[in-house]
Amino acid sequence: MSVPAKKGDHPKEPDTAKLSAFIAEVIAYVDDMTSTAFDMHFSEKVTFTCGACRQTIVRNSRLLKDGDIVQCQNSACDASYEARKDGEQFLFKPYLISLECKSCGEPIDTAANRLLSIPYDQARTVCYKCGARHRVVWGLQYAPTFRPRVRKQ
Repeated sequence: MSVPAKKGDHPKEPDTAKLSAFIAEVIAYVDDMTSTAFDMHFSEKVTFTCGACRQTIVRNSRLLKDGDIVQCQNSACDASYEARKDGEQFLFKPYLISLECKSCGEPIDTAANRLLSIPYDQARTVCYKCGARHRVVWGLQYAPTFRPRVRKQ
C-alpha cells in the first residue's frame, strides 16, 4: 500500500492481488512461528542441592554476583545460601546470622531466614556449647547525629 505524499492526498488504490498474496505469506509465517510447542531459553546455569530439603537449586550464573543471597526454590523450605565466586565457579554456603552466647561467648550460628521469620516475641536460640537459652529481641533504635557547627569569624 502506498502512503500519500502530503497531507490531504488520497493513497493510490492497492493492487488487491499483490496485497492478498503478501498477507497470506505473512499469515503463513506467523502461523508457522507460533504453532510450535518448542520454547528455548539460553543461559549459563549453576546448580546445587539444598542442604535442608535436598531440592536442586538452579540460578543463571551470568546474573549471579559474589555475595548474592540465593533462596531455596522450595516454598516449604526456608534455607538460603550466600554465593561466593571462586575463580570461574560459584560456591554456596548456608546464609547464617552469628550471635554471641551471653553465657560463654561461643558463636551461635542460626539460619538467617529461620531467625528473621520467627515472630518478634518468640525468637529463641540455644547455645550448642553450654546449653544457655537466649531470647532474640528485634528493635529499632533512633539516635540523633550531632554535627559541630563551624563558627564564622
